[in-house]
Amino acid sequence: MNANLHLSIEPDPQLLALLNPYDPVARKGIDVPVDLTLYKGKFYMYWGPAPALILTAIYAFSPDKIGDLSLTFIFVCGIFILQVWLLITVWKHYFRNLPAWLFHISIPVMGLAGPLMLLRHNYESAVIYEAAITGGQLFLMAGALMAFFAMISSTFTGWKLASAGIFWALAIGSRQILAVPIGFMTLLLIYWAFKTNLWSFKKSALTLIPLGLPLMLGFVCLGWYNWARFGSVTETGLYYQLAGWNIRDHYDELFSPTYIFQNIQNYLFNPIEFTSTFPFVFMTRGSEIPVLPFYTVPEIYNAQPVSGLLCTFPFAVFAIVPFLIHGFKKKLNQTSVESNNPMPLHLLTLGLGGYSVIALVLLMMFFWVGMRYLGDVTPSLMTLSVIGFWQGHQALTHRSLMKRIYTNGGVVLAGMSILLSTLLALSTNDGLIKFILRQFPLP
Repeated sequence: MNANLHLSIEPDPQLLALLNPYDPVARKGIDVPVDLTLYKGKFYMYWGPAPALILTAIYAFSPDKIGDLSLTFIFVCGIFILQVWLLITVWKHYFRNLPAWLFHISIPVMGLAGPLMLLRHNYESAVIYEAAITGGQLFLMAGALMAFFAMISSTFTGWKLASAGIFWALAIGSRQILAVPIGFMTLLLIYWAFKTNLWSFKKSALTLIPLGLPLMLGFVCLGWYNWARFGSVTETGLYYQLAGWNIRDHYDELFSPTYIFQNIQNYLFNPIEFTSTFPFVFMTRGSEIPVLPFYTVPEIYNAQPVSGLLCTFPFAVFAIVPFLIHGFKKKLNQTSVESNNPMPLHLLTLGLGGYSVIALVLLMMFFWVGMRYLGDVTPSLMTLSVIGFWQGHQALTHRSLMKRIYTNGGVVLAGMSILLSTLLALSTNDGLIKFILRQFPLP
């Protein structure tokens, strides 16, 4: 807390003396912190500032230091609470005619399944990456919840939309790449405002001002933050990053459609390794060898251990159900709680789905494969999957055999998702595995 935008760590004078300190070969043998940004003799972080602002507020009232692991844990718990809160609200408005056990089994899926379980649980390796990613998702889900409250409300919605704008601004302030998918969700709210105000521009503009002002202020603050550090409103510090590669020489290759096929394989289908040793499943390293013969992968491409999303979280297949339902609802004779306007639910599922697709596409174009990056996608995808599971069960009300098969299949996939995610999370924490084996030694 030194009231500076740069870190208090002083760079090694040998590093500053180099003609090109961004070349990892040139700085070999010099002690350099991992993945920091070096600019004009000072160290910075290229991740969003919102989590640091939260820590600053906490330190103002507490002298105890809170590390990135604690902050990540708080964010993950907050994401779970917000997901459950959103699902409770959706259930009460649109699915209260379904068996209650469908809701009850969805709660463990939210808390125990998906790649968020696989963020580095070892206290020695938890770093700012996880705090920024989970912070972005916490604020994203908080904004989605408040936006949904605004859409289903019959009273004044200004403060709810303002809250959504504030939370989404903080999400972008945690992970600036989230600006693109959050922009899509904002467009859906603009459509809702015009539709509910009978396409009156004046009324719609007045409705949307509380949403737009926090977002505009957030972009202004973020632009100033970048300009004050690097002299550019769009420079986050990535260009000056001290990485294992000379980022400046490969800057045009950081995002490229070239990586899409390779990343589809790694992020969606990379298999889990099964062993005879507890916890019996382990992540395997992603493939850097081109999976198709008609393209090559740039040298900078790197793949860490990663478990394919469809291997870790097979329950995600239900994310497509809301769009199938919307397209074929007349044929399926979908039943619902007719007393409620269906538009908020349609916009919620479209928003979660659109966000997930856009965030996943951006991820597929990035040169670095890491399990943590799936955290940008999975909270929205998990929530959409649960809603889709409910909608599928609801749509099959008059088809008892198909409904039984569908529901049993969903329960199996939910159980597999929870079991595999939990075991894989254990496999990333050697200390916890040793403790468990001491308490419950295997024969």
